[in-house]
Amino acid sequence: MERTWIKNETGLTLIELLGSITILSIVIMTFLAFFIQSAKSTKVSEQMMDATYATQRYVETVYHESIDVDYQAWIEQLRLEADQFHRTSQADQMTVSYAGYRMDVLIEPVIDQENNRLVDLYRVLVKTYDQQNVKQAQIETKLVVHAGGDTSG
Repeated sequence: MERTWIKNETGLTLIELLGSITILSIVIMTFLAFFIQSAKSTKVSEQMMDATYATQRYVETVYHESIDVDYQAWIEQLRLEADQFHRTSQADQMTVSYAGYRMDVLIEPVIDQENNRLVDLYRVLVKTYDQQNVKQAQIETKLVVHAGGDTSG
């Protein structure tokens, strides 16, 4: 009796199967790397946006506290709210804890190109740092604080 071998060559060999799994793995790893990087970028953007929003809210608070008061009363109010305060002949500097961030605030008179101080105009610079001491946001504005208390910005 003679044996007949059934020749079925429609299946995959082990090498073909391993090759297709390898190619599929490379493609999946490439897309996975894109997704991981996207998630990291989204998290960093969200942190910066939150810090910028907190900084903007604080600057608005500083502005509203400057309404209807003179410069000295305004600075005194800010000094009472500050964690640290330092006054020099040129500027007032303070550190404030606000919305989970540390904010370094600089308030100084605006100087024109001829080195003359502009009356009642002040530069307010707020730099915001996270808990790891990494700067997340910075906002600068100028406020008019009249001796009589009329304020506009």
